[in-house]
Amino acid sequence: MNSIMIFDVEIEYLIAILGILILGLFAAAVFISIFRLAAERQKRYIHPLNLAFFKIEKSFFENQQFSENFYVFLRGFLKDDWLRNFFCGRPFFVFEMAAAGDDIDFYFGCPKAGKDLVLNEFSRSFPDFKITEIPAPNYFSPGEKAKGFELYLNKHFVLPILTYLAPNEFLPPVIKVFRESRGKMAMQVLIRPASYSLKAIFKKQKRAFLKFDLNSLKFLKQKAQKPAFELNIRFLSPAKDLMASEINLIALKKLFEDTRDKNYNSLKAKEPENQNEFIFNFVFRIFESYKDVILNSEELATVFYL
Repeated sequence: MNSIMIFDVEIEYLIAILGILILGLFAAAVFISIFRLAAERQKRYIHPLNLAFFKIEKSFFENQQFSENFYVFLRGFLKDDWLRNFFCGRPFFVFEMAAAGDDIDFYFGCPKAGKDLVLNEFSRSFPDFKITEIPAPNYFSPGEKAKGFELYLNKHFVLPILTYLAPNEFLPPVIKVFRESRGKMAMQVLIRPASYSLKAIFKKQKRAFLKFDLNSLKFLKQKAQKPAFELNIRFLSPAKDLMASEINLIALKKLFEDTRDKNYNSLKAKEPENQNEFIFNFVFRIFESYKDVILNSEELATVFYL
């Protein structure tokens, strides 16, 4: 009888210990998750604070191939450094275009560390352009408000968009809308190398792509041959009031409502759920990882080129 009671006590003791261990593991998991979220949020602000900005005065001799070559260099420049990325987050580059009337200004932002190497390559890629270091551009005048939107891919990111080799024009219609707008307009593209290759994804998930027709698969394979980039693509219109800002954006949004080609992907406009957060991210150049806009170098050179 005593042995049975002792056995029952031991079972209850073990159950209590097991319960404490489970509760401890759960608490530790919650703490680690909160810590990681706080750390990730903190890392979002590190690289924007360490960007050097430059104004580009261009001769408008536009060549997408030159821009594509430059993007491939930038991918090699930002080699994957897991230790640095763990503590500081992944660095990125900024390309911006702004207009107030007929004048179109172009800007480029890169990490301060190694900026001389980047500028040397820029001079080789675009020898006719003048580039001058400036403070971070500010597109707002005192008292102005703003609205904006961002671009997403209409289909799975492995399916390519039409590129400048098709040929397909993306930037000229945007520039035309910028010039015809009565207000101020700005386009922002944040770029960083993807942490994986499209080629590897295609091999790993080949069965998932069987739903695509032969033409789509052919274009998909072509896309996978070039290096991939993660992007945030944003448009903003500062104005005296939100109604004026919305009017400025109407023609721009219509550019992304074209008929879709079933063999290709396309970019679609989407208003952010929180405009204040969107404007904050635009102004401070915050990279949002979950946007999932992934293009290869050829597609990137179609969306934005110098």
